[in-house]
Amino acid sequence: MALLDGMLVISHVPYVRAAGSVGRADLLVPLAMQGGRVVAPREHQAWWTGTAPKEADGGPLKGVSIQHVARACVAGMPPAMMLCGRIRGREFRDHLEFVATYVALLGAPAAALDPRATACTRRRPLPMATDVGPFAYVDTASSRAALGAVTVIPPTPQLPV
Repeated sequence: MALLDGMLVISHVPYVRAAGSVGRADLLVPLAMQGGRVVAPREHQAWWTGTAPKEADGGPLKGVSIQHVARACVAGMPPAMMLCGRIRGREFRDHLEFVATYVALLGAPAAALDPRATACTRRRPLPMATDVGPFAYVDTASSRAALGAVTVIPPTPQLPV
């Protein structure tokens, strides 16, 4: 997992492809913050970099609606679609519940086909960028609107002395 452009990036999430094989893709979850503190998610949509996830029998994935998008870039990655799912009757309490719910919805059909298919890969987390720019807070509005690619501030060129 990594934090990139106001998005939690969960890598190597297993899912079932249309062909019935197990694949892996990245789940991008908008991070909700207020005043520099992480708060409960305000949304229940997430971005997905893989193909349309399926059930183990090849049918449409239950519990998630899929919207194909033509966005250029989210957190530096080309998402293929937006996933929309939530717990019945309430919003997510925190980002852990949000991520765990989506990983379970996507990964359960994959685990039915291959019991070794898990999102727990024991890989080291990606390093976070330490250069936060001139602003006091992480820009989470751009990630929710999928504008991260156009709001990146280029580094200031250093002039020779």
